[in-house]
Amino acid sequence: MLPVLEVPLPGKAPCGLTRWKEAFEALCDLSLESQVVISTHTPMLARSLPDSNLRYIQMDGHDTRKILVGGKYTNELFAKALGVLPDNGVKLFVGVEGKHDISFLLGISEVLRREGIDVLDLQNMELEGELIFFPLGGSTLAIWTSRLQNLHRPEFHLFDRDTEPPKQPKYKTQIDEINEREKCTARSTLKKEMENYLHKDAIMQAYADTGTTVTIPAAFGPFDDVPRKVAELLHSASVSTTPWEELAEDKRDEKESRVKRFLNSAAVKRMTKTMLDEVDSDGDVLAWFEDMKQLIAAGAGP
Repeated sequence: MLPVLEVPLPGKAPCGLTRWKEAFEALCDLSLESQVVISTHTPMLARSLPDSNLRYIQMDGHDTRKILVGGKYTNELFAKALGVLPDNGVKLFVGVEGKHDISFLLGISEVLRREGIDVLDLQNMELEGELIFFPLGGSTLAIWTSRLQNLHRPEFHLFDRDTEPPKQPKYKTQIDEINEREKCTARSTLKKEMENYLHKDAIMQAYADTGTTVTIPAAFGPFDDVPRKVAELLHSASVSTTPWEELAEDKRDEKESRVKRFLNSAAVKRMTKTMLDEVDSDGDVLAWFEDMKQLIAAGAGP
């Protein structure tokens, strides 16, 4: 018999949502080593998982049941039961390249609102089903744009720039195509990726909160590989006797992946508006939120 872990889901308070998402991410990590089973009536949870991880238990008569794996037919059952994609509730689709980008946007939205900046409350909008994130990588994100078109909802797409000027953004062609569609806006970050909008002091403070000391001597450049550089600094400060350069590539990638998640979940919450202004003097992040706000306003029109 499998051990059972009950995870009480919060109400609609934003702080409850934050704790719930952190618990959910921890359970996803645990599932890499052990089997984890969660039952829910929450649409947001169902949307957060790939089809292969979803199961729909359907009663067949009084004493028998069917267990259906997520897929086209099963997802229609989810939609009817949970309202995964309500007919009238969704105000905006937000396409990003990965789940860490979602964590960054949710976190920086909370930070800005806490300081009285009038940006969308992304956490509450997601909880209410008014906003749906779809995290897909690069070219796959671009392919999905045409599939959303028939849903007739505003779309905001945010791609990592990846390439340093004078080169064009990596996905410029896809960005231009999206921007030609009605009530759709796509842009790339002005910096390499999300982590380049984090202040070094926020990163150091977040690690200090966990009892880890990491010293970042200078601000990162707009096209530095921030997760890789922080991972290297952490490794160099550890008790390991193996130099970073001599680690196997998969070990370096593993360390970088852990850092990337930490930066977008913990370090972003240590940001302030003053820090953001310092690392983002162009106002790029605020421009993303303004785009989203304008799209929702346009979507509410005729």
